[in-house]
Amino acid sequence: MLVDILIIFAIVFFLIFIWLVYTRFFGAEFVRTPKKVRKAAIKMLKLNKKDIFYDLGAGTGSLLLEASPKVKKAIGIEIDPIRFLIAYLRIKARKAKNVKLIRGNIFNVPLKNATKVFLFLSKEANAKLAKKLKKETNAIVVSYKLPVKNLRLIEENRKNRLYRHKV
Repeated sequence: MLVDILIIFAIVFFLIFIWLVYTRFFGAEFVRTPKKVRKAAIKMLKLNKKDIFYDLGAGTGSLLLEASPKVKKAIGIEIDPIRFLIAYLRIKARKAKNVKLIRGNIFNVPLKNATKVFLFLSKEANAKLAKKLKKETNAIVVSYKLPVKNLRLIEENRKNRLYRHKV
C-alpha cells in the first residue's frame, strides 16, 4: 500500500513538473509578469484604439485584459492548454469583446496585422521570433527582461527591464 502511494505521488509530481517546464521547449517557461511591469509595458507600447495588440505567450491573460480597453483588438497566443483555459475563462468572465485567444505556437501563428507586440521569451526564442517579425510585420515590440537581437532598439526601461524595438 505504501509503495502504491509513493508511486502515485511520484507520477503526480512528475506530471506537475512537466507541466511547469514544458513550455520552456517552445520559447519560455511560465513566469507571471509583475503588475508594475505590465503597466510600464502598456505605457511603453503607447497603445491606442487603432492598434492590433499581440501578447506572445499570453499565459493567464493578465496583460491582454489590461491592454484590451486601450486597443482595437487584443490577441493572445498561448501554447499551454491549462494556462490557455485559465485565460479563456478570465476573458469570458470579463466579457472582453475585443480579445481573441489562440491556443498555439507563436511561431506558427501569422502576425501580419500586428501593430504592437509584447513578449517575454528566452534569448533563443527572441532571436527566432525576430526573423518571423521581420517577414510579417513592422510592429513596435516590447520585450521583458531580454532585448530582441536583430530588431532596432529604440527605448530601454532599465528599472523594469523592458526594451522597446521597431521591426
